[in-house]
Amino acid sequence: MDNAIHACETLPIGTPRSVTVFAKQHGDYLHVKVLNTSLPPTEKAPASGHGYGQKILTDIASLYHGEFFTEFTDGIYKSAISLQLSPDSGQ
Repeated sequence: MDNAIHACETLPIGTPRSVTVFAKQHGDYLHVKVLNTSLPPTEKAPASGHGYGQKILTDIASLYHGEFFTEFTDGIYKSAISLQLSPDSGQ
């Protein structure tokens, strides 16, 4: 959420800004999706202490037998995570 808000704050004045969060449970999985307006992502090196969020979310998704992904299309940045709510106890 912090990244979505920051992305909106960096848009030029007069550019429409939005952050939308969807969450739903489907079976044993929780799905959360965040959509926000954004400038295209850059390949610049992250500032000190920044840039670990996607790695952390990928690790959390893996821990809970889920997935994490992001994409950018037509000025909208999308991030989504799926987490198993009751992971197998036999692993």
